Amino acid sequence: MSALTMNPLNKRRSLIRAKSKLFFAWPLIITVTIFVAGITFSIKSYAQYNQYNQYETQAGTPALAPPRHHNPPQDKKVKDSIKVYQKIEKQPEYPGGTDAMFKFIFENMKYPKEARSKNIEGKVIVNFTVRSNGLVTDVETMRGIGGGCDEEAVRLVKLMPKWKPGEDLGKPIDVSMIVPVKFSLDTIKVKK
Repeated sequence: MSALTMNPLNKRRSLIRAKSKLFFAWPLIITVTIFVAGITFSIKSYAQYNQYNQYETQAGTPALAPPRHHNPPQDKKVKDSIKVYQKIEKQPEYPGGTDAMFKFIFENMKYPKEARSKNIEGKVIVNFTVRSNGLVTDVETMRGIGGGCDEEAVRLVKLMPKWKPGEDLGKPIDVSMIVPVKFSLDTIKVKK
């Protein structure tokens, strides 16, 4: 055996070096983990943001989101009888079309005082269900802007008259819809 390996001082020094390398590696490992988690979260958030905005960037008037069928299963018997639709023959339609719907929203909108005082503007994304009988139900905000605008958007959608229901195979069905409600301080000036 060599004299170098027998020396307890050399053993102690090499042990200290190994521990210090390990001590300095932990912050790097933690930093890399946080960085990867942040990138993953950012990518998912960006994809979700694009999903909401893709309907509004199309040419012409803002379009409604493609339908999602609202038939939640209550038990196994009901679950087995539910059909999963990839595409329906006819989407629900507001009486008079999309332009009439946005005109209805514009004419019935009461811009909240809090939003006016804080200069809050933007789009509130509202999700609702058009039932097979044409009634609008299950109205909720998907993305809001605050200042009372979220509540006003829900109120406006609940005020809507009966829609022409969506159909598949000639039968009316329940369809979940998404609509953007735009709040702009310029609309107050136009109404006056």
